[in-house]
Parts: sequence; C-alpha cells; structure tokens
Amino acid sequence: MKKMIAILTALAATLSLASCSVKNDKTTADYLAEQEIEESQLIESLTQAEIERSEKMIKNIEDIGKTEKNKQIVVKVPYAYGDQYHIFVMNRKGICEKVRDYYFYETVEMFERNNEKQKEDTGKKKIDSDKTSRMVAFERDYDIDERNQFDQIYELYKSDDSKAQGFEVIE
Repeated sequence: MKKMIAILTALAATLSLASCSVKNDKTTADYLAEQEIEESQLIESLTQAEIERSEKMIKNIEDIGKTEKNKQIVVKVPYAYGDQYHIFVMNRKGICEKVRDYYFYETVEMFERNNEKQKEDTGKKKIDSDKTSRMVAFERDYDIDERNQFDQIYELYKSDDSKAQGFEVIE
C-alpha cells in the first residue's frame, strides 16, 4: 500500500511539473507518455519481486515440512508481521528437545528491524536468514517437562481452544 501511495505521489508531482511548460520541444502528452512507461516498468519490477518472494517463501515452507509422528510437529502460529511457524523437533523416543521458529515478514523493513532485534533480544540461536523471502529462523531448547511428548504437544495444538486462537497444525 505504501508503495502504491509513493507511486501515485510521484505521478502527481510529475504531472504538475509537466503541465507547467514545454521544454525541448516535448509536449505535455510526451511527458505523460514517458511517465506512464516509467510507472508501468516500476510496477512490473515490484510485481516480479513479489513473485520471486512468494516462490522463495513457498520453497522455504516446503523445506520446513509437515508434522510426522514422533519426528516433528509443525504449527502455523498467528503473527502480526507476517507468518510464523513453530517446529517441535523430537528425539528417537518422541520427546521434544528443540523448537525451531521461522518468521516470514511482510515487508523488508520489518524483516531487517526484527532480524536485528530478535538477534539481540533473545537467547535463541539463529540458524537461517533469507532476505529474498524475508525469513529468519531460530532454534531454542524445549524446556517444558510436563508436556514434552509428541502426543501431548500434538493434542495441545489440535484442541479447539488452540484452533480458536488461530494455531494450525500442518499435516
């Protein structure tokens, strides 16, 4: 939305300048035609960048995988700045030892700001970062002993309360 407002503002400024006078034997129509070409090229490049981001994000989510009995639980979590995934990684006995958190930010600004902020403000170990898809991944120890088995965690996130809060187990 901000990009579109910036484009419209630039277009309005150009139109106001173009309507003032004719320079170098160019008419207002010539200036408008040039501006429309530049605007369409800008929109095309922005669209291409978003397509590339979407493709990279889809690949990263595919790499995260799906829930597998006694191996991992993948949960999509509601997040204000984009998408977030928790991956509960199980050992051979089906007990959770690690959690990987993947954050996919909507804007480059949010990615950069939160990338640095989270790196400084958390005890999590950063395991991956990708500016194209605006993704940052962290790993941390799982330290809840009362609910550390696959079935317990799975049932927690499949419950109606968790679903009502927006949690979704990816299967």
